[in-house]
Amino acid sequence: MVFITICLAVTMAVVGRDRMYINDFSIKVGETKKVDLILQNDTVYCAFQTDLYLPQGLTVEPDGDDWVVDLTSRKNRNHVLSTNIQQDGALRIFVTSQAVQPFRGTDGAIATISLVASSSFGSGEVNLRNTMVVEETGVKHLLDDCAALVNGGDTPSLKKGDVNGDGNVNGSDVTALYNYLLDGAAAKGNPDMSGDGNVNGSDVTALYNILLN
Repeated sequence: MVFITICLAVTMAVVGRDRMYINDFSIKVGETKKVDLILQNDTVYCAFQTDLYLPQGLTVEPDGDDWVVDLTSRKNRNHVLSTNIQQDGALRIFVTSQAVQPFRGTDGAIATISLVASSSFGSGEVNLRNTMVVEETGVKHLLDDCAALVNGGDTPSLKKGDVNGDGNVNGSDVTALYNYLLDGAAAKGNPDMSGDGNVNGSDVTALYNILLN
């Protein structure tokens, strides 16, 4: 409540030197990996919020009705973290201090985010948007959007078209792809035949082309 009141009472500014970002990283299919949310700041801040956008196949690890996002030692004991899903699918991460205590230090991870790569993940970008930080005085700043490149790391390379992961490309892979699309069945291989980051009808066409050629 304190954070919202402060935000409505001040004029928004843009800070060029300060930034919040995630470094480029790799993650294997099926892996759960903790990624640092880094705050680099010359100005002293006591609160922030940012919207996290993930590519298809990459999700934040669930924890009941919440998600696994943890503050680091840069927090003070009064800082509280909360998360919620926005209408556009972004995960909003919101940290505030009712005692208006500043974050410790001027560079380094402010939080860690636990990410999970499903069988449909190949590569993409993780984006931070609408990042806002608040000084102890109540002045708020909108930081630049940031993007991190993500790839599948050393994900096992299966034969293209081998959706069921049995080492062969044949009619059973068509069945596996249909089951994935229609019923959400697990795919041991990569069902993204076309490599566009989405799994849809174009991947069925791409698989038929592999079989015919």
